[in-house]
Amino acid sequence: MNKRSVVRIIPAVALILVSVPALVGAKGGYTEPENFKQLKTYEFVNKAGSDSSRLQELIDGLPDHRGIILLKSSDDEYALGGIVLASDIHIRMEPGVRIRKDNVKGANVFNLTGENMSIVGASPSDKAVIAVDGDSDNPDQQSFRAFGAKEVTNFWIANIFIDEKDTRFSTIMTQNTASDGTIENITMTGAGPGWGLLQMQGGANIIARNLDGQGGFTLRLEQGSATAPGGIQNLQASNIIGRHGRAAVLIAPKSAVNGKAVIENVTSYGCQWAVHASSGKEDGVFENVLIKGKITARYDDHGSQFRTLSRKMNNVQFLPEDIQKKVTVIPGYGRNKFSTGASSGAVKVAPVDWIVIDKDAVIERRGFPFKDPDIITDAYYLDIISKKGNR
Repeated sequence: MNKRSVVRIIPAVALILVSVPALVGAKGGYTEPENFKQLKTYEFVNKAGSDSSRLQELIDGLPDHRGIILLKSSDDEYALGGIVLASDIHIRMEPGVRIRKDNVKGANVFNLTGENMSIVGASPSDKAVIAVDGDSDNPDQQSFRAFGAKEVTNFWIANIFIDEKDTRFSTIMTQNTASDGTIENITMTGAGPGWGLLQMQGGANIIARNLDGQGGFTLRLEQGSATAPGGIQNLQASNIIGRHGRAAVLIAPKSAVNGKAVIENVTSYGCQWAVHASSGKEDGVFENVLIKGKITARYDDHGSQFRTLSRKMNNVQFLPEDIQKKVTVIPGYGRNKFSTGASSGAVKVAPVDWIVIDKDAVIERRGFPFKDPDIITDAYYLDIISKKGNR
């Protein structure tokens, strides 16, 4: 059944309808440094074996500790891992550049620390490729990312295609010490159901846009228990796509006290949800999260990912009983930890007062064979589960 309607207040949930300007903060994002056009460009070409130490030596040894490093196109992949960008270092990549994670234990491919730095592929239509392959039999070769942003100010990550397999982290992560950054035009395939493309443990004045992820969560606003105070402040996220995962956008503050966030234009293809907002498990909160634009959930009867660790967390129970029978366990993540099956809905929200819906926002449910509200509340969710998924 196709369904399209304007968002409205749902009983028993504190959703507030507002005009957009009241909640949008400073623009934020990356700003090109004044000296960028005067920086010298240094070409870098891959060789047989690891390229990590040679690239790091080039970064550390640049005159005046600043410059643009151009990765040249090649018939062979670059082997990189544990690369630490310093202030005023910018990496550009020619069309056709492919990078595979070097065999460096537990290391991200790129670590951003400092100020005024960027890693950018050739163009949005000709992205550089980073293959991040873990080892399903070796825990030491599972816990790493393509990018880690920590203690960094004014950064830009763009025009990257990430091919991921057998890792246990989101492929890009920002911490609360990251600020004034833009992350855009990123596509990812192969994320595990517990992770995804971009996880923001924190960060201030960040723009995240044009993110397209397959598996897990494309944009995950969730803090780990070990994260220092600070949270997310003034996030602007737009054009977020999730494919055959758990949700295109997850909002889960846990223990962090966060500021404002704007989420605009979200599409899910065969995910459990387009947007899933949960309450803070340990007094976590946002000042407000504004959802605006168009939120579209497209139904698929297979490929959606669910958490099924216990009966309490068994999200498959929300589906109609006949559809539940088609759900299968995803191997490789522990006994019955994750499963795959049909899509659940468009938006699921906890009863919190910091989720805000723009009065002109539109939610679409496309192709769903069962009737549900546009916005699923916890009360509705639990009621349907008690009925074994039957409406």
